[in-house]
Amino acid sequence: MEDLLAFRENQERKFEDVIVCTSTMYGTDDASNMRVKLALQFLEKAKELGLKVVIVEGGSTNQKFLQEATPIRFPNLTLIKSQTVAMGPKRRESLKTAMEMFPHALYFLYTEPEKSDLISAPNIKSMVEALENGANIVVPERRGGLKNYSRLQTWMEYRANKRVNKLTKPGTEKIDMWFGPKIFDRTAAREFLDYNKEGDKLDFWDAIHVPVITASKKGGRIVSVPIDFIYPEEQRAMEEGNEEFDKKRLDQYMKILAEAGDPFWKKQ
Repeated sequence: MEDLLAFRENQERKFEDVIVCTSTMYGTDDASNMRVKLALQFLEKAKELGLKVVIVEGGSTNQKFLQEATPIRFPNLTLIKSQTVAMGPKRRESLKTAMEMFPHALYFLYTEPEKSDLISAPNIKSMVEALENGANIVVPERRGGLKNYSRLQTWMEYRANKRVNKLTKPGTEKIDMWFGPKIFDRTAAREFLDYNKEGDKLDFWDAIHVPVITASKKGGRIVSVPIDFIYPEEQRAMEEGNEEFDKKRLDQYMKILAEAGDPFWKKQ
């Protein structure tokens, strides 16, 4: 019994060391309604694990999200209202706030709030243990691969991961970069906070990918950790064959690689 209690206490300490930093902006269309459902599931799971969450809310009009995603329902949630549109500045604001609010926190998890399947005790434990063992940045690797994604996204992410892995420092292990979540220590947090200081970057999706490449080139230890994650079937069904989503994915592919310095897509 004492061993079990000690195990649970150790698990809880691991979760207390992690602050989730993210951003939101939901409309009233069908895709947004689906994403809100997933985001609320995400917050429920985070609350159950005792994970603190800092969200920079950038102007959602979705009433379900605005009414339910509150610190009253989720005491672990800090919600910051902002008019910033770009993902990069919103994520940096959430990270800066988290670091100031929780000065003793050791690790910070960047993730899209729709990735509710990411938030489980085994997944968080595996990532934290890699950080405890000396990693500066952990990029979770989807153990099930890309089989649950749309055909275009599967094709694109496979190619994108191959290209982006060539841009990291030689010797860096292969990582599932195109999977959005990244968890990092306070040292690596500086790479994310300092991104786009010159104001010349796209500053959307690149803000969560390019700092990993920069950190690797500066000698940071980047580690891949397999986790269990299944892309939501309802999300895949809505995106499959949708021209708007296909265009968005291809735009991400080209522009992120350009910002990362890929010779083929390099900005002119």
